[in-house]
Amino acid sequence: AQIAPFTPSNGGACYQWSDFMVPYFGKPVKGVALVSGAYKSRGEFVISHNGLEGGGIYALSRALRETGTMEIDFLPDWTHDDVQGALQKHKPKETLTRFLKRVYKLTPEKIALLMEFSRPNLASLPHVLKSLEISGLTMRALDEAISTGGGVCFESLTDQLEFKQKAGLFAAGEMLDWDAPTGGYLLTACLATGRLAAQGALSAFEQASRDE
Repeated sequence: AQIAPFTPSNGGACYQWSDFMVPYFGKPVKGVALVSGAYKSRGEFVISHNGLEGGGIYALSRALRETGTMEIDFLPDWTHDDVQGALQKHKPKETLTRFLKRVYKLTPEKIALLMEFSRPNLASLPHVLKSLEISGLTMRALDEAISTGGGVCFESLTDQLEFKQKAGLFAAGEMLDWDAPTGGYLLTACLATGRLAAQGALSAFEQASRDE
């Protein structure tokens, strides 16, 4: 059977901040959209001394483990053209920080992230506001994980979660290689796959009894 190694899936991505970010530790970043690989999240996260934490990050765990990169859309309800058009509202001699607060309604912590990873000017604002790239992210240690990825790959199992190479042996719950959000979903899915595996085991037992 194919077994994926167990890796952390803990809602936290580590990053080595510059001293500039220290005042923003513990600040939540809300109303953003996050993308990493094929995974997308419309949620919030917190800037911590270790990096980024929260439900929005958790939903990207699988892709973050593989790529260490994500993008932030600070204005998910704005189109690129909306952001571009708003540049016309910039006033002469107005600082970039003031402009970001006044026109785009960005909070100080969002502006701090922009400065940490981009140092934008007016010309680059539409791009970075819609897709600020953060790279060099790593996952927290396995012993700090909320849950883990890894386990038995679905390719090794039948539709009833029976091992293809070991008849009568079934897998369920966190034995499987999958990621899920917290908040009850993980427990629900463990119970659901347990039920599916149990039904498969009963069917296999009934079939074996008929064959005897």
